[in-house]
Amino acid sequence: ALDAERTLIDFYERKGDGRLPEAQNTLKLLLALSGIDPQKSSRSGDSHIILAASGRSYCIPVTVGIDPCYPLDVAAEYSILTRSEAARLKLKVIPAGVQVRTKFGPLVDADVALAPSLLLGNLQYQDVVFLVMPDAAFTFKGFTTPGVLGFPVLAGMGSLTVRRGHVMDVPKLINTKRVDDIALDGNELLTQVMLGDRTVLCRVDLSAEHSVFYKSYYDLYKDDVEKAGKPHSVHGNGITGVHAYQSYRLRDMQLSVAGRPVKLHNVDVFTEKRTSKDYLQCNLGQDAFKDYRSYTINLAAMSLTLD
Repeated sequence: ALDAERTLIDFYERKGDGRLPEAQNTLKLLLALSGIDPQKSSRSGDSHIILAASGRSYCIPVTVGIDPCYPLDVAAEYSILTRSEAARLKLKVIPAGVQVRTKFGPLVDADVALAPSLLLGNLQYQDVVFLVMPDAAFTFKGFTTPGVLGFPVLAGMGSLTVRRGHVMDVPKLINTKRVDDIALDGNELLTQVMLGDRTVLCRVDLSAEHSVFYKSYYDLYKDDVEKAGKPHSVHGNGITGVHAYQSYRLRDMQLSVAGRPVKLHNVDVFTEKRTSKDYLQCNLGQDAFKDYRSYTINLAAMSLTLD
């Protein structure tokens, strides 16, 4: 990856390509990671994990020398620690100076920390990479989230079942028979859902409480959206700070996710751009799964199952 990024930078420099700054930023991260061994995981048995309350969400108890508790964000490309948390865990921080955009603010400088060992239930991880960011970047309404477990930790699980009552199960043996109703875009999980006779491409974002539909969906079905919904304003964080995004709010939406019926309420369909990925039409949040006893993400079978 490091060699490939250097080749891209050379190409972008010669062509005057606008993607050069992003490639140079990625190079900083790859330079910091280039001397680190790949993450490994092994399991001694099935894992039955009871999540702990943390602010407005729930976190996974893990062991990194001591016993912290972090939420799982499968949409996060890397796991994350605040600087004070990395110091508390006594992890070595590798300077990187890479710029990363957070959910709660503008770009911040981030470095890299390596956890030689992380225990999650009966899963033993080795060489887990964390991005290290300022505490202020993860402080929202006075509450600081000290860390987040990202997609690489989910990848080490292979398969994850989330059950009602804030419980997670990770099996020792994983069903590997291919289903292929989910796909990966980098480290982001995508799935196709059915909305009547329409096929809609969505990101699976379990860190989001509510599902939303993007401008790309609005542009395709503008007349139907405006007829069924009411104009609405949603406040969110943008590049220049808090911004009011215009949408149409639909009282109810009926769709099919992984072949199972899902009913959403008070869904915002944005009329202005909220994502740089124009091919994405929606972001599926936790409300898409709340009426089911459990849901399973299986990366070995590439399947999403609602039970």
